Amino acid sequence: MSYNRAEYDTEALRHNVRIVRELVGDERRICPAVKANGYGMGAVIMARIMEEEGVDYLAVAVVEEGIELRKKGIDLPILVLGAIPEKDLIKAIQYDLTVTVFCFSTACLIDYLAGQMKKKAIVHIAVDTGMHRIGFLPEERSKGEIKVISEMPHIELEGIFSHLSQTDKSREFTMAQIDLFRSFTDDLIAAGVDLPIRHLANSNAILDYPEAYFDMVRPGILLHGFGSGSGRSNELKEVLTLKSAIVRIHDAPKGSEISYMGNYVTSETRQIATIPVGYADGYFRSLSGKADMIVRGRRVPQVGNICMDQCMIDVSDVPEAAVGDEVILYGGNGDVRIPLEEAAAKAGTITYELLTSLKRVPKYYYFEDDD
Repeated sequence: MSYNRAEYDTEALRHNVRIVRELVGDERRICPAVKANGYGMGAVIMARIMEEEGVDYLAVAVVEEGIELRKKGIDLPILVLGAIPEKDLIKAIQYDLTVTVFCFSTACLIDYLAGQMKKKAIVHIAVDTGMHRIGFLPEERSKGEIKVISEMPHIELEGIFSHLSQTDKSREFTMAQIDLFRSFTDDLIAAGVDLPIRHLANSNAILDYPEAYFDMVRPGILLHGFGSGSGRSNELKEVLTLKSAIVRIHDAPKGSEISYMGNYVTSETRQIATIPVGYADGYFRSLSGKADMIVRGRRVPQVGNICMDQCMIDVSDVPEAAVGDEVILYGGNGDVRIPLEEAAAKAGTITYELLTSLKRVPKYYYFEDDD
């Protein structure tokens, strides 16, 4: 059994998806992103909770993620957002996954394979409105190709989408993307292409850009409690609390060089505690000497370089600290918290990366009726 535990508050997750529903209304579909193992939470349990909350769709990044959900009994439509290798297209069609198409040749192959399987492949078209990642370019040639795809006998063209790349930076750029998406898809509809589901809004757009709602929205990081800093962001609840425990405490005399490289040197005798969590657990080495943790309701500094499996904290200001005490690395209860956004900033990264890095840490889920 590990000393480390990632605790997930499922009621906080439900609360956050309900905020999305209030914002976008009942007439629009909600497609939560459960890719990257549910942003570290666990894709299956997250998908089941989303299903119970009445969402309409799920989004994953790769075929294997969609198949895992199907094998666990998830019946909701599942959109594979990324590029699919040719060898995996048959699996995607077999498991009734919705396939993203962003080039004409791939659509031709999907139509052929679906015909061989005597099935219809459900397809969403990706459009590149400024992310420069994947998608048809919004030009006349693409309109003609998408029109042909919509008429292929073994393809059901269900939707079209793009991705907003600067919602947290530039309103001007974001509005230009929204306008381009609307104009391009309006032209397709005018040309006789049936597009039942147009979707564009990511988490920040859900909070700040109602112009981007269209027919469906795709919340991701928002569901885990992180918003844009405006509007209803303050109502969101963080889902994750990362915990460990003290396994050793000792007095380090003045001049002690703590951890690898000896970068932290005690200026006087300090009480140093060891925590069995390190960068292999997703607690980034770049946090070394920058982060705080919580022991007995008080913040204490992390000291010395973070090791692969362990790190040290200075508990001199918590004299009652003892071996076995719980240590909170992210999250917490009450007034003393370590916001994940704070840790991400100190690590020089984003919350997404911290959430998805907890691969080795055992996961525990808390429900409303838990004690």
